[in-house]
This record gives sequence, structure tokens and C-alpha cells, in this order.
Amino acid sequence: MKILLTNWHYSMLGGAQTWVYTVAKHLSTRGHEVKVWSDGLGILAEKTAPYARCSTNLDELGAFDVVWGSHQITGRVPATAPRCQIVHATQNQDQEAPVPGLDDYFAVSDEVATFLAERGFRCDGVVRQPIDVERFRPRSRVRPWPPRVLYFGNYQRWVPLAAEACRRLRIPFSALGGPKDDEGRRWDVEAALNEADLVLGQTRCVLEAMACERNAIVCSGWDPALGYGLDGLVTPSRYRSLVATNLTGNVRRIVPTVDGLVEEIRRYDPSLGPALRALVVDHHAPANAIEPLVRWTRAVTGREL
Repeated sequence: MKILLTNWHYSMLGGAQTWVYTVAKHLSTRGHEVKVWSDGLGILAEKTAPYARCSTNLDELGAFDVVWGSHQITGRVPATAPRCQIVHATQNQDQEAPVPGLDDYFAVSDEVATFLAERGFRCDGVVRQPIDVERFRPRSRVRPWPPRVLYFGNYQRWVPLAAEACRRLRIPFSALGGPKDDEGRRWDVEAALNEADLVLGQTRCVLEAMACERNAIVCSGWDPALGYGLDGLVTPSRYRSLVATNLTGNVRRIVPTVDGLVEEIRRYDPSLGPALRALVVDHHAPANAIEPLVRWTRAVTGREL
């Protein structure tokens, strides 16, 4: 099967780009011909090269059987093959807004599925964040108290508060990520996760930490005026409610404070690690996460995938 993936800008180290990379790698290793079309290429295109051809010129990529699209760029793909759009968020609607007239739509969370339905778009399923559970796995043991805390993600609004919370608790603190690739981002994030015990972040950053058997606190760096904030420590019993909003920090709608972060860090429980990884393997390993897209592709092409 020839599958076209789209992403509005495939240059930076970011969550949406890693989504495409993870899916491209998974499909390629199963014998499919994957193509990535974007308005910009960079380090992610270089990393994807062994698994998919990437281009800013759609004509250069040749024919494809189906389109699994992200962002508004999906609507610019000619309707020569079935096209669907995976909508990643309810904010940033300049890029994330569903494109009218496509063949189908998918959401990355229950919250986004509701968002689509309210706007009259059919949503054919929820595609959870795909996580490469071989790349993201425990390579070292977590420590008992005190944990090494890592603030992980490109939205670093609350780094100063997290640093102060760790200073008060007298525990090690570091940060990974930043506004640009040359301002704190790195490719081998799995190594950094395994050097930590407790990770603060949002969306796939949290899931990658969980896959490494690390405790994780959902702390969103998106605009708190829109309801994003501190949802707290992920536990097996809280996973379902947190993943329903894609771990974006808008379940409790609490603005982070130093005291609030201190309280959540104190809940650190290294025994949670195996159960947290099991949740990621069961729900976010690529083969499981993309199953709704696989079913749709079989239906619209009449071919096995």
C-alpha cells in the first residue's frame, strides 16, 4: 500500500512531527510505501528518510493509494485517492481546523472527537498518540525518594515554577525542550527520560515518559486562559480521564503554582512504573493506536493493510 502522510511543517523537533515519524516508521517496517508531504523539511525529514520519502513537492512523490493527513495541508492534496484528516487539537485552528469535503475524519482524543461532532464533521474513531515502545522503554531503574525531576516539552511556560518547587523540596531538576530546535531540544529524548525519575509535561511527552516506566505529571504549557494547566500525577486509575483530553491538562483546569507542583511531586511513587508502561503498550503502541485508520483504509480501498 502506498500511503501519503501530511504535516504542515516537517522541520522541527515537535509532537506533531514525531507523530508522523512514528507512523511512517511503523508502516514502512511492515512493507508499505510511505510518503510524507510538507511545506517545510528539516531534521525530522532526515530521521524519516530510512522509512519514507519526504518532499515539499507533491508531484515528486508520485502516486498514492490513500491519504492520512494532519493539518490544513491535507485539503491541498488532490482528491485522486481517499483522504482523511487526523485532527490533533481543539486549539491552533489556523492549522488544526478540519478541512471540509474530505472522505473522513479522526481525532486524537475523545475531546477532539466531540469538537468535530459539534461542528458537523463525522468522526470515524479516536487515534491515540502512537508511541514507539521499543525506542521508549526503561533502560535504568527509577530511584526511591528523592526523584530526579525533568520538565520535558517545547511549551516551557511553567519551568520557573517547577524549578522553584524542586528547590524547596531539595531535589534535582532539569529541563528539556524549548521554543526552537537550537534552544534546548534534542533528538535522543529517550536517553534524557531514562536519566530522570519523574517527568513534567503534556501530551506525548507524558506518554513517552510512561513508556520508560517513569512517573509523569500532566502540566500543560498551553494558554491557561483556555483552561490548560496542572492535571497532576498520572496513575492507572486516572489514565482514562486524562487521555480523554490527550493529556493536555484541561481536566481539572487548575493553573499551576509552586505549592501545587510541590504537592504533586510529593505523590511520586516508583512502584507505578510497570503499570504505566503497560497502559502505553496496550493503547499507544503504533499497531494499536492506528487501528481505526487501518480499518478505514481497508474499507475505502478494498485492500488489506
